[in-house]
Amino acid sequence: MTLKRFNSLTIQPASRELLGISTTTTGTEIHAISSANGVSVLLRTIPVGSMRALTFKADTLYGATIAGELYRINLATGEAIQIGKAAGIKYYGLAVHPITGELYASASGVAKDLIVKINPADGDTALVGATGDNVLTPALAFSPTGVLYGFKGTTTVTLITIDLATGKGTTVGPLGVASIQGLAWSPKTVGVEQHSPAGEQVRTFALLQNYPNPFNAQTCVEVTAAGQEQVEVRVFNLLGKRVATLYQGILQAGKHRLIWAGDDEAGRQAPAGVYIIRMTAPGFSASRKVLLLR
Repeated sequence: MTLKRFNSLTIQPASRELLGISTTTTGTEIHAISSANGVSVLLRTIPVGSMRALTFKADTLYGATIAGELYRINLATGEAIQIGKAAGIKYYGLAVHPITGELYASASGVAKDLIVKINPADGDTALVGATGDNVLTPALAFSPTGVLYGFKGTTTVTLITIDLATGKGTTVGPLGVASIQGLAWSPKTVGVEQHSPAGEQVRTFALLQNYPNPFNAQTCVEVTAAGQEQVEVRVFNLLGKRVATLYQGILQAGKHRLIWAGDDEAGRQAPAGVYIIRMTAPGFSASRKVLLLR
């Protein structure tokens, strides 16, 4: 297995899959990363070099480079459209406020520790301020409640919070590890873990019964993909209303584990009751009943 250096991390809202980018001066690879074991699968190669930051605003994926360029990326096709370029700015981190939808970035320019807001329509920037130490902030991420976090340092990485009005950084504490480049926040991330035995060739799609069932905290849903196909795994109530999306996207051939933590699309706890887990793929559809207890 080849180890990749990922320059940025983000969570895909629909599938809650962890994505990361590995960049060179000539191109950028976007990978799906297992949150269970760190194994990555290449999804797309973008013909844009030196991309250092990646984030979703709703269903739109944005990327930013150390040349100050902001791109809108089509994950399905690999197309990258440049929105704008900020003069004298190098981008290092991107994050979208979960409540206001505003796009924030960490950057270097007149100082190394800048925090700016970006207009996603044209790429124009507005200075928020500086964290106060003239040290690069290579990664940003918002908590679900709108607190902005960042990393500082390389040899010893420190977690900070960032004031949205002034950009000032406040130290939370050291992480005890070095050279972290990416930060993503999703308390109920679904990790897609491929666990087919080596050499096993999967020829069919399948949705296995979840376990445990009934469940309270979380349940594991095992699915099998016959090839690199578009797959959707969703949760519905007995009235047929969609409650949650466990996975939506290209799934590699093999057996995979998904986790449902009993939450709905908005991240709220779903009420106790019987739900239907439904998997669809080209020429395939299957459903399983699951009982959620509170």
